[in-house]
Amino acid sequence: MLLMLAKRHTLQPLKSILMVSKCVLTLAWHHNLLARSIINYQEVAVAFETFLRTKGLRVTNPRRDILRIAWGSPEHFTADQMYAWVLEDDADASRATVYRTLALLSEADFLSTLNDGKGTVLYEKNLGGDSHHDHMICLSCRKIIEFVSADIERIQDEVALLHKFKLITHTLRLEGLCVSCR
Repeated sequence: MLLMLAKRHTLQPLKSILMVSKCVLTLAWHHNLLARSIINYQEVAVAFETFLRTKGLRVTNPRRDILRIAWGSPEHFTADQMYAWVLEDDADASRATVYRTLALLSEADFLSTLNDGKGTVLYEKNLGGDSHHDHMICLSCRKIIEFVSADIERIQDEVALLHKFKLITHTLRLEGLCVSCR
């Protein structure tokens, strides 16, 4: 089929078709990795580099460093915390590079975002697969408690079915006061 397209069109449209095909294949491959629960940093690094190239962006050492640091974090973090970690790590990345790279990692679904209720965006690595969880956020100290509830999952599925709604994903954030702040 591509040969037929090459005969009928100039090289530029063919390049566009190949780029779109590559993008679709890359995204399918990436989502397959997420469905398998990515926990291997090397797989994540390769998938992120492929994502960047597909978007026509360069794979740079600062972007690699930010991914490595983000993937190594066991906790939620802000862009400013990431910037501080980058400086501690002696990685060569500006604050703007940190913000742009975190946005790219979120766009590619390698990081999930969460608003803490006070206007701060928090990031956490997205392990895909069955790693879904919800959050309780203390409005006083901003402590985040992650939890999984089979009852909540069941109820949301029932509500979606009741409304003939095809549920893809959900985000649940409960806000209140933790034990320490009551």
